[in-house]
Amino acid sequence: MKTNRLYSYRLLIAIVLVVACAHQASAQQPDKTGSLTITVTDADIKLPVIGSLASLTSRNGGSPILIKSDEHGVVSFKSVPRGLYRLKVSLKGYFPEFIDSLMIHADSVVSKSLQMYPYNGVTEYDAYEDLAKGIVRLFRSEWLLGPGVYVSAKYGFRIELKCCDSTFKFDRYNNVVYEYLDSLNGPGWYEKYMRDLWLEKAKSDSVSRRPENRELRGK
Repeated sequence: MKTNRLYSYRLLIAIVLVVACAHQASAQQPDKTGSLTITVTDADIKLPVIGSLASLTSRNGGSPILIKSDEHGVVSFKSVPRGLYRLKVSLKGYFPEFIDSLMIHADSVVSKSLQMYPYNGVTEYDAYEDLAKGIVRLFRSEWLLGPGVYVSAKYGFRIELKCCDSTFKFDRYNNVVYEYLDSLNGPGWYEKYMRDLWLEKAKSDSVSRRPENRELRGK
């Protein structure tokens, strides 16, 4: 009987010691998360950018963590699992900014400053809004004025002529529309469009060279 009591007593002591050691090891284990603070400012006027969307994505995959900048242009990511991340900050009217390799260490705070540059042209956000409304257009310096307008309708869009403006301002908008037109018209549609464009121009030139039309222009 005494033997059983002694065995039970020793077993109880052993269990208590194991639990105590496990608790102590857990308490001594460093935190596996860190924090990240981003301060976003306008590159031109040097003021905070309010409402910019910061997207933090692990390079190992998974869903991004999304947070908007506050009234001071600050974005705070707390309790972020340690690892390598990619950061994207975006806002309508600005070029998006990226940090491709951002290391978050355990039990540490990383602080970064980002400047966002205003974008004076139309953006992909404008394109998505237009497409949602059924507005399909491309901004181009179309040199084939008449034929370009007529032929584009065949492929489901209209031309917005920007003859005296820099077309690079519309690249981000146009790229979204080009992707939509790829899905609408299928592969190789742009080459077909350009071929039809030149055929239409040839017809137009042929009509303008007719004698009766030359006489009318001479009067």
